[in-house]
Amino acid sequence: MPTEDDTLTSMLTIAKNSTGRIQRLVNSLLDINRLESGQQIVDQNSINPVDLVRESLHDVAPSANARQQNIQNKATGVLPLIWVDQDMIYRVFVNLVENAIKFTPVNGHIEVGAQTTTDGAFVKFWVKDTGTGIPTADQDRIFEKFTRLRGKNRAGGLGVGLAFCKLAVNGHGGEIWVESEVDKGTTFWLTLPVSKKHTTGQLKRVTGRLTFKPDKK
Repeated sequence: MPTEDDTLTSMLTIAKNSTGRIQRLVNSLLDINRLESGQQIVDQNSINPVDLVRESLHDVAPSANARQQNIQNKATGVLPLIWVDQDMIYRVFVNLVENAIKFTPVNGHIEVGAQTTTDGAFVKFWVKDTGTGIPTADQDRIFEKFTRLRGKNRAGGLGVGLAFCKLAVNGHGGEIWVESEVDKGTTFWLTLPVSKKHTTGQLKRVTGRLTFKPDKK
């Protein structure tokens, strides 16, 4: 049987995860309003995409573990730095992977990967699952604000996660799209621009947030 310490640790983990979700939702709602009003994304840095994906997967791991799902990270090796608002794009990845977790059955498989586009101007990412899939008729509207699908794809929430993802990715000069087949799974694709700066650095976690720390010269 679980000990009192185990129970307390579990409760603290649940509370922390819930707080993180609420904070991400609030930040994403604020970003939606800013981006829809035409504000430019200005807080951008040269970020290692491998580190960014790894941090995102680390934070959603408890949800995947609870459903006994396997997440395979193929965003590895050497990739060019991307020029992004790292907190905003971190939330994009978390949104996409959390959606995959939500709509993939217990013991299902999720794959996250990245590669440079053939012209070298972008890094292309994907989040692929073996979930319920999205009907063709719904695929054009899933990125609309407050859209919540019916049937097997029905889930709780405000229906703003994918709307935020689209605005955030487009705001960086990238693209996001979906490929899906009912009862077989879904793949979300997105592209983000390669950094033209020569700054290099790494992601650091400070009080629960990802921050960029440039390398010393």
